[in-house]
Amino acid sequence: MMMKHSSSANNKLRPPSVILNLVIITAISLISWNFSSKFIAPNIETVPWGFVTILILPIGSWIALLNELSKVQKNVSDDISRSESRRLEYIVSSKQKASGCTLVFQLIVIAVNISIIFASSSLLLAPYKADMINALMSMMIVSLYLIIPAVLGIKEISDFETKVKRRKIDQAKTKKALSRLS
Repeated sequence: MMMKHSSSANNKLRPPSVILNLVIITAISLISWNFSSKFIAPNIETVPWGFVTILILPIGSWIALLNELSKVQKNVSDDISRSESRRLEYIVSSKQKASGCTLVFQLIVIAVNISIIFASSSLLLAPYKADMINALMSMMIVSLYLIIPAVLGIKEISDFETKVKRRKIDQAKTKKALSRLS
């Protein structure tokens, strides 16, 4: 006899895996490069500073995720078992490392974009203007995509904290009901 899995557990949105993120990022980069080369690069003379300001947006999402990750253990440490606490510590540590790497990636993308913006005014690089604009567009779109895993990570933390609190309430109700029966 096969056991049915809880439909609510299977339908929850989770952050995409690293491999899936890499595939999506590659596809987004290629598509945005192609789009930019056909519709954007031929129509603009200089690289707009607006690209850099848009790139700051994902940094806020990743900082918020790192903040939530730092608080989650403190918020639920009294309500989980020792083995759950060790597992949570491992999960939080790995997510903090991944979030830190993504944050560093975002900062590198901003630095590269600023460098390209300054370099695009050089006459030596004028023949490469379209490629620089395409690269900027690709990096901008990828950076905006990276907001999704951060938001889903924050949601995952919130769901976990809610689950732990709900379990504690249910245990208290069960204990109270058992004490009334005795």
